[in-house]
Amino acid sequence: MADCRDEITQNPTIAKGLRKLYLKAERQMLMYADLITTVSNPILQGFSESVPPDSSHRPLFAEIRNGYDFDIATTAQKNDVFTITYTGTFYANIKPYTFFKALRIFLEDKPDANVRVNLVGVGNSIIIPEYLTNVVFPSAKISHEKTLFEMQKSDCLLLILPKQKRKGVYSGKLFEYLGCHKHILAVVDPEDVAAQLIKQCNAGYVADFDDINAIKQGLEAIYALWLNNQHLEMNEQLIQAHHRKKQVKKLNDLILSTFYMHNT
Repeated sequence: MADCRDEITQNPTIAKGLRKLYLKAERQMLMYADLITTVSNPILQGFSESVPPDSSHRPLFAEIRNGYDFDIATTAQKNDVFTITYTGTFYANIKPYTFFKALRIFLEDKPDANVRVNLVGVGNSIIIPEYLTNVVFPSAKISHEKTLFEMQKSDCLLLILPKQKRKGVYSGKLFEYLGCHKHILAVVDPEDVAAQLIKQCNAGYVADFDDINAIKQGLEAIYALWLNNQHLEMNEQLIQAHHRKKQVKKLNDLILSTFYMHNT
């Protein structure tokens, strides 16, 4: 079997020279692997379409998503200050500046709103606009355990994923956000898998990365829930399906079934 967390030759970011090298490895994998797994259906579809139509061998393809590996009570905790938390780093074009613009308009419309944004683990990788320095607080990298604690004590979890050529990008933090059962404000590609999963779980609000008005509306919706001490009725069964023990069981069952099929 072969497990690919990302694309190989279909990754648009790799250099031409590497693509030629990767093509040989990908062809060997498609020729000899009985089972090929990856994290999302769009990436899986790319591998499936790479099998030559005249090939005498066709692997079994399966989606094994990333997940979360903790158990947290689903009881909602409301802070005295509406607390939004982003965890991880900012790099390449993953930046919070459209969110900052939406936040500024939100605060101008609601001057009495008491809001705090924690950027956990970003360090000094971004510049906080002067008009948000009393609202947005970046911090240095902390342990995974402490990061989970920061997520758990938040009112809203912020996910930022700009549009890109490749599809099928969830971001590992999304699954931990879901496991915390906190409302998610997703500033993402509405047509990609992260947005689809958040909607399926009824776990928050999705806004296009470039749509400042939609980001503001998402902020307003989650803020109203916090203000009124309300919580979305999330799809608990689907969230639980993304616990890593469930994904590992799915993988184990696939390995066993493929093995028995191969040896009968």
